[in-house]
Amino acid sequence: MAFRGADLRLFEKFLDRNPLLAFDFDGTLAPIVKKRTRARMRPITRRLLKQAARDYRVAIVTGRSVADARAKTRGVPGLLYIGNHGAEIGSRYLVSPAKAREWRRILQRRLRGVQGADIEFKKFSISVHFIQSRDKIFAEKAIREALRELRGASVVGGKHVFNVVDPRAPGKGGALDILMRKRKFSHAIFFGDDVTDEDAFALSRRRVLSVKIGKRGKTRAKLVLKNQREIDGVLKLIVKRSKRV
Repeated sequence: MAFRGADLRLFEKFLDRNPLLAFDFDGTLAPIVKKRTRARMRPITRRLLKQAARDYRVAIVTGRSVADARAKTRGVPGLLYIGNHGAEIGSRYLVSPAKAREWRRILQRRLRGVQGADIEFKKFSISVHFIQSRDKIFAEKAIREALRELRGASVVGGKHVFNVVDPRAPGKGGALDILMRKRKFSHAIFFGDDVTDEDAFALSRRRVLSVKIGKRGKTRAKLVLKNQREIDGVLKLIVKRSKRV
């Protein structure tokens, strides 16, 4: 059982309010992998997510582009999408891609030759990964120095990654709030695992129940799952509860 006692009762209380179910992708619906292109949901996770989406509206809230998130969740119909750390809401984008193109040019020049530094250009934001670096301390230092050259950039760290976003983008939390208002959802449950999810964890607890995957640490999330595999148990609970409501 993913939740027990008071945590389980709170989770079920929110489910009974027909909330929007919002999930980060990497580290939440899919395990973290060294090569980002290989990130996949387990077959059981995909099946359970598809079942949950029959009775609840489900949103993917991710640092990936919306196009990438759609490809990763192909076969699960009816999903809503927030991508690029809030810069994209569905087919609508909230910032210009011009800054990200400039940042890419600078980073490509500065990080040329840094082993394991992987620059992921996502049109409206950039992620610089170093999970594959053999010398992660050196790579992180080189990336930090390169990031200091970027003008008009907001940088958020993550698990062996630095995310470079336009500060005018609303972030995952702001974008989730916009989506809830636009779609008239009074409540939501948000699942995430990383620093970039904290602004969504900070949304009003009366409206949004936040669930962190991994060690609690310093987080604003209300509930915690021990590891990514526990998301399957939560999805089973969601599917089971939907048949009772």
